[in-house]
Amino acid sequence: QRELAESQGALRSTQGELRMSQLTAERDRKAAEEMRQEVDAKKQRIDELDGELKETRSSLVQTHGKLGESMALSEARGEVIEGHEATITNQAEELDRLRVALEELRREGERLQGELDDETAKRKAAEALA
Repeated sequence: QRELAESQGALRSTQGELRMSQLTAERDRKAAEEMRQEVDAKKQRIDELDGELKETRSSLVQTHGKLGESMALSEARGEVIEGHEATITNQAEELDRLRVALEELRREGERLQGELDDETAKRKAAEALA
């Protein structure tokens, strides 16, 4: 009876150890499943971030292209402005030359008017004497 009791005690102890091993295995399975789910979630997040990165990269390429176009337009506008400035400068110089010529013509007109007035006065004097 004593051997049977010891055997039953040993059996119960072994059954307890088996139950503890089963509980540990179940806990480990649950932990492994949670880790798998966590890994899957992280993979999904990585895929999302990769998509966002591709969109950002595409947007950056488009922005870079627009910046290049804008810079080309600015450069072209600068060339047009420089052309207009040169034209304005040339026109201002021509206007100055025309003012000088106009002043010379005005003085020449005044001189000729003076001569005409003198000739008219001489003719009237000659007519008055005749």
